[in-house]
Amino acid sequence: MEWQEISGSFVLIPKSPIAVIHFIGGAFIGSIPNFTYRWLLEALAKKGYAVIATPFVITLDHLAISHDLLNRFENILKSIKNN
Repeated sequence: MEWQEISGSFVLIPKSPIAVIHFIGGAFIGSIPNFTYRWLLEALAKKGYAVIATPFVITLDHLAISHDLLNRFENILKSIKNN
């Protein structure tokens, strides 16, 4: 399994995924979740979970952040389904 970059997120997809986990880092490390939580995310992928790790920039506009993250997640799911 290799990390792929799709729409600015980092994706790890096992052969037959049993579910999808959308991982968003915390406030201080939100910009590099696939690096900071690599061990955890790769362990989840080895158990059969598709992992989408989405970096984001912290601002005070939480609504805009949540809309952006949702849109990116939906675009990535479409991309994964089409491939």
